[in-house]
Amino acid sequence: MGASVGLLASSLPLPWVALLLACSLALANRAGRILAAVAVGLFAVGLQPVVEPQLDHQRPVEVVAVVSSHPVAQRDETFFRVDVRRWRQRHRVAADVFALQVTMPLDKSPPPIGATVRLRGYLKRPVGFANQPTIDPGPWRMRLKSQRFLELESSPGLLMLIADRLRHQVEGAIDEIARQDSPGTALMRSLLLGDRSKLPKAWQQALKHSGLAHLLAVSGLHVGLLALLLLFSGRLLPARFRMVPAILGIVMYLLVVGPRPSMSRAAVMGLVALAALAIQRPPQGLNALACCVAVWTVHDPRILGQLGFQLSFAASAGILILLPAFNLRWSLVPRGLRGALAVSVAAQLATMPWIAPLSGGVHLLSPWLNLVAIPWLACCLVLAFVVLAFTLLIGSGDWMMALLDFAASPVQALADLGPFASLLLPFGVSPTSSCLLALAGVAVGLWPRRAVRFVVLAWCLAQSGAVKCADPELIVLDVGQGDATLLRDGRQAVLIDGGGWPNGDLGGRVLVPALAAMGIRRLDAVLLTHPDMDHCAGLVDVVRYLPVSELWMGPGWLDSRCVAELLAANIRRWRVLWQGEVEAVGRWRLRVLHPSAGARRGRNGRSLVIDAAVDQRRVLLTGDIEQAAERQLTDHYLSQNKRGGAAEWRRFDVLKVAHHGSKTSTSDVLLRAVAPRLAVISCGVGNHYGHPHPTVIERLQTVGATVLRTDQQGMIRLRFRPEGPIAIELPGQPRVSSGK
Repeated sequence: MGASVGLLASSLPLPWVALLLACSLALANRAGRILAAVAVGLFAVGLQPVVEPQLDHQRPVEVVAVVSSHPVAQRDETFFRVDVRRWRQRHRVAADVFALQVTMPLDKSPPPIGATVRLRGYLKRPVGFANQPTIDPGPWRMRLKSQRFLELESSPGLLMLIADRLRHQVEGAIDEIARQDSPGTALMRSLLLGDRSKLPKAWQQALKHSGLAHLLAVSGLHVGLLALLLLFSGRLLPARFRMVPAILGIVMYLLVVGPRPSMSRAAVMGLVALAALAIQRPPQGLNALACCVAVWTVHDPRILGQLGFQLSFAASAGILILLPAFNLRWSLVPRGLRGALAVSVAAQLATMPWIAPLSGGVHLLSPWLNLVAIPWLACCLVLAFVVLAFTLLIGSGDWMMALLDFAASPVQALADLGPFASLLLPFGVSPTSSCLLALAGVAVGLWPRRAVRFVVLAWCLAQSGAVKCADPELIVLDVGQGDATLLRDGRQAVLIDGGGWPNGDLGGRVLVPALAAMGIRRLDAVLLTHPDMDHCAGLVDVVRYLPVSELWMGPGWLDSRCVAELLAANIRRWRVLWQGEVEAVGRWRLRVLHPSAGARRGRNGRSLVIDAAVDQRRVLLTGDIEQAAERQLTDHYLSQNKRGGAAEWRRFDVLKVAHHGSKTSTSDVLLRAVAPRLAVISCGVGNHYGHPHPTVIERLQTVGATVLRTDQQGMIRLRFRPEGPIAIELPGQPRVSSGK
């Protein structure tokens, strides 16, 4: 049992495993034997090799795979997952097994779960983000442009055909009672099926910010409530058959939802518990969890590396192990609250080694919010099950959708509440430090009277995790194909653009953890150069996690969709900046060079251009302006210099290259006027735009500029010291200087 429970913590490094084994030998008792078994399990997992297919991304590949999930429709596309069994690329054939996410047009028919298919296309994989902390590469992906690139090799088995049929019936029932833009329908799909595609992004971010994202995972609460409802309905049956409805219901629900890690764990544990009750034995939670781990490890050892598996089993193990001790020690907590609070705290502490580094902080009020959220979720689930049952059995459940719409209102209220430090305390923490924080939290729970020393230890660890600097800094973050630049001086900071994706949560996944690692807990302002998605969408994400005082933008963007989303995301103050405006962020002085107050034509050409100066150093931030705007800019300031005007146009120390290095920008005219010593380009690895263009690199080298690129160096951190050269820090590389 201990070894099976130990498998869930497979991300721990081997030195920690050795320390755990040493502690088990020192204890030399029952607890020591359990720790030893856990250490052996961890060591076995650590030795498992990770096999990655060696593919040429520029050439098409043919794969034979088994469909492993039900399809999910989102916007104009359908997504589903497959497990690749073998692949062929030109003359190379391999039998590597790996997971693949497939996308195809919405109007095409996706294959049923369990089917064996042959797919032809290009395999791609996100390369991750080289900030601090780094973000690992995403899953392999294939986009099918036509149905002719998909062939059905063999039909699924009987069980998978039943699963596909059940899924279609449930989705058809939900669609039958669905109303356009109904929050209740979106909530119902998310709670019952784990399908978040219709759930507003702001709701998902609000739940994540408050530490309640687990509410959207189909897990033990869903299975437990369904089992209780079916056990209650089975009371009229003979004693020997009373468990049958619950067992069949759990199996059918697993088939409908699909083999998600949390759902699979909950279903297996539920079935084991029902089997124990059937033979009149008290259920043993740890035994059920160990059986589940063993079954899934044998069936698919690759699941040990999946985050969903690790979180689900860590939370379950934490509750089963820590709950009895917390209930015993927390004698001062009222009995009615003690159990629920202990469950929430135990689950949060057990999952902290994974959650804290990913979210960039700790959710301080999450245990207390769960005291309200869990009963609310239980009521919503019961209502959703009842609505679904009415619709499936008698075809009339739409009259109850108003109740679900009302039940969804607390999530909307949470999204409207906005970011507060009491919900998410951002700080940079490594996996090792988060493990120590979790251990400190367990110690506080077990020995409340000695809690002060552990709280002090946890606070010291939290403070030591942030990368601090007394000098003014410019940090160009790696956001892939986009722009995100941070200007900071101590605790004062402004984020200029924020990258962006068409889907997903770039802010929560990439920007907030990176800002937290630098000690940024709030932003004095976010500055939008122009509202293109790859500059603006990430800002919308960020302002839903971190407090932001103001929004700065150029003229003419107030009616754009992205600005409307920013203003709706709890930003109360905004300013329009144009040529000649000056702002300050600590010792940084930001002077707007472009556009003029009356500019209304064009899009990239109206990007804000900022002259950022600190300690006699100057940085030119150019947004996405192109050569026409560059000529206007240089002509205007050169003519003012000739007339003896106040404007000064001289050599800049750093140039933030415009438009990711596009050949339509960074003209010879601009470079001759600016003559930068250092040029920084923000672009994505292997982007299909070809950024930066070779001619731009050649122009920069001609004027003697040192070129740094986020697609090659990752995050670029420039420290402007009062004396000496600009310090350049690159992730994983030694510190260098740009010269005087």
